[in-house]
Amino acid sequence: MPTPSLAGLLSPLGSDSAPRARRRLLSSHREYILLDQWQIPRAPPPAIVIFRNLESGVRAWLRRSNPCVSDFKFRTLLESCLPPFSVVAPFILLSGMCSTLSAHRSGHPIRLCDRSFLSTRHVWSLFGYRLSDPLYAVLRTLTAHQAYSTIGNEVRNHSMSPILHWIRDDPSSPLSGLPLWRVVTAFSGGCTATACLRHLSPPQPFILLCASDTNARCRSVIQATYVHQDPLVTVLKRSESIRARNAPMSDLTLWGFPCVLYSILNRHVTPSRLKASLSLFDSAFEYVENRRPPVFIFENVASLLCSHLRFVIDHFLWKIDSLGGYTVHLDVCYAPLLSGL
Repeated sequence: MPTPSLAGLLSPLGSDSAPRARRRLLSSHREYILLDQWQIPRAPPPAIVIFRNLESGVRAWLRRSNPCVSDFKFRTLLESCLPPFSVVAPFILLSGMCSTLSAHRSGHPIRLCDRSFLSTRHVWSLFGYRLSDPLYAVLRTLTAHQAYSTIGNEVRNHSMSPILHWIRDDPSSPLSGLPLWRVVTAFSGGCTATACLRHLSPPQPFILLCASDTNARCRSVIQATYVHQDPLVTVLKRSESIRARNAPMSDLTLWGFPCVLYSILNRHVTPSRLKASLSLFDSAFEYVENRRPPVFIFENVASLLCSHLRFVIDHFLWKIDSLGGYTVHLDVCYAPLLSGL
C-alpha cells in the first residue's frame, strides 16, 4: 500500500464519526496498551503501523536480550519493556508499502494520528470500486470490521478490470460481442468479482446465476446485492456440493479458490493439508467438466508462485488440460495503483 498516495485518505473525514464508519482501538485493547508502553508517537497522516509486524520486531529485540527466560517471563517482559526507538522506527510507515490486508485485526493498518483503522469507504475506494456500486451500499450496513474482512478477501478491480476488458474486447475471445453474460461464481466471498463487470467502461451487462461460499455473511451480502435481479441468484453454502456442481450453464465462471492454506501468512499448514485441499478443487471442478463454460477464471494468492507450492499450480493446469479445447493463460495480476495490497 503506497502510503504517500494515501495521505488524503488517511486524514480524518467528517464521515468517520458516523456509526459503523471506522473501527477505533479502545484504551483497553492490547494493541493500544502496548503502543503506549512502547511509546509509539501519534504521528500525523499518512503515518501508519501494522501492529503484528511491530510486535514481531520488538519480540526479536527482546529475545536477543533475554534468550533463556521462560515463556511466561518473556510475556511479562514484552508488556513492560521500553524498546529503543531504533527498534520500533522501521515499523512506523510514512512512505513505501504496507503489504497486508489480513483478516485479523493485528494485521490491519492503524492510523497513528488517532489509532483507528481505515474506514469501509476508504478500503472500498482503494480496491478501485465506485461508491455508487450496489455492493458498497450493502457493505455499509455491516460493521466496519465485517465489511473490511469481506472486502479484504476479494479481488481488486485494479487487477481484474484489464482481464475482463481483454475477454470482452479481444476479437478472438469466445465472449467478444456477446451482449449479456451468464455468470457463475464459486468460492465467491462477497462477489466483488462481479462488481468488476459493473465497473467496465462501458459496463458489461450480465446475470449472476449462481454463487457459493461457506461464510454465511458473504452469502447474505450476495443475496442483498442482487435482490432485485430477475431471475434471483441461487446462493449456495458449499462450492463442491451437488447443486453447485450442477449449476446452470454459464458464459463466464469466476473462482476465488480458497487461499487460506496457500497464503504466506499461514505458518502452520502442513504439506499433507495442502495436498488434501486439492480434493476440494477437484470436486468443485466438476462444474467446469460438466458445463464447459467458454471462459473461466481461477484466481489465487501470489504465494502459489513459491517453489514449494508449484505442485498446486501443476495440478490446476493438469485438470484444465485434461478437458481439452481450452487455451490457458497463466499470469500474475499486478495492480500498480495498489501495489503491496
